[in-house]
Amino acid sequence: MVPVFAALVLLGLWRFRRMAVHPLWRLSSLTLVLMSGVLLAQRVVAPQASHFRITVLDVGQGLSAVVRTARHVLVFDTGPKYPSGFNTGSAVLLPYLQSQGIRKVDRLVLSHSDIDHVGGTQDLLRGIRVMDILAGEPPGLGGVAAFRRCSKDEIWWWDGVRFEFLYPSAYRFEEGNNASCVLKVSVDGQAVLLTGDIEQPAEQWLVQHVRESLRSQVVVAAPVLPPRLSFGRLRPNMCCFPRERTIAGDFRERKWLPGGLPVARRP
Repeated sequence: MVPVFAALVLLGLWRFRRMAVHPLWRLSSLTLVLMSGVLLAQRVVAPQASHFRITVLDVGQGLSAVVRTARHVLVFDTGPKYPSGFNTGSAVLLPYLQSQGIRKVDRLVLSHSDIDHVGGTQDLLRGIRVMDILAGEPPGLGGVAAFRRCSKDEIWWWDGVRFEFLYPSAYRFEEGNNASCVLKVSVDGQAVLLTGDIEQPAEQWLVQHVRESLRSQVVVAAPVLPPRLSFGRLRPNMCCFPRERTIAGDFRERKWLPGGLPVARRP
């Protein structure tokens, strides 16, 4: 695409040079063309096969992340909505998808029904085509049609990348934070865990039942205020302790972050 654009620019400049045009107009036109070329060259392309890219969006309190493979896109949560009507579906998530040239979301995962995780859902659905919706608390998502419950052991592959729900169990019915879908995305021994808002009971269940599957390099978590924020089971001497935990909360929550963990602020 870029070589074709460059050839068209050279042809246009050659024709433009032969026209009787004021030098100032020539300079302005050349600047516009060069800026367009820079924007085109910087356009983000999809990952190669057997690779994935995860972007944790800055939505303040709550969570919204986009996982992209070579030909597929997954959105995990849509961020908050406020009483004023402002929501991060239209203000953050949709503009990001559009900036990446994404016209379709293959799967939307809504970890649970808290407004800071599903608040942008309606505007997302109005603004882009969403093929499939899974949720940790389907009954709590009024107005969202054609969804089903995420469940442990559901596995699928996109472009050489493995996606697997580790929680909740099909036989375990929770409400609130502990109903959150826990999704693992992995390829070639590299893995990311997206954990929603799970608290200590869910963490304990994960360690007891899927301990080895928790191995990962990065955990993306949305912290909740004490005393529910535990992270206590993910100790350094356990198999599943990550190298990095991305806390998807705003700066005012810093005092509630767990100690002893390397923490990365989302971009």
